[in-house]
Amino acid sequence: MNEAEIEKYLVERGFLSIDPGELSIKAQVELFGQADIVIGPSGAAITNIVWCRDQTKVLVLHLDHPFKKYPYWDALARVSGAHISYLPGPRAHNVMGLFEVHDDYSIQIDSIKHAMRELGCV
Repeated sequence: MNEAEIEKYLVERGFLSIDPGELSIKAQVELFGQADIVIGPSGAAITNIVWCRDQTKVLVLHLDHPFKKYPYWDALARVSGAHISYLPGPRAHNVMGLFEVHDDYSIQIDSIKHAMRELGCV
C-alpha cells in the first residue's frame, strides 16, 4: 500500500526502480546477474533471483498472511547462491476468502532500514 514511499526511499539511496515485466527475458537475466542487492515484492519477477550471482543479497517484501510460505524463493536462491531474506508487512484485509493471500499490505520504512542493516546493505 506504500509502494511509492518505499520506492522513493530506495531510489534516494542509489537503488534503481525497475519493473522486470517491462524488460525482455535477456535483459532480466543480465540485470539480475549484475545486481548486488535486490529488493522487491513477492511475485513472478522475484523468480529472476535464479540469475543472481553467488552472495547477491535479496530482500523479498510480502504480506504477513499465516499461510503464505516461500519455499520456491528459497530453492531458487540456493540454485544461484543468493542470500535471501524476507520482510513481512501487515495485511490490509482488503481481500478476503480464497484470494486473501494476495491481499494488500504495507512495509514500514524503519523495517526496511533494519532489514538492510541486517543484510549489510547500509
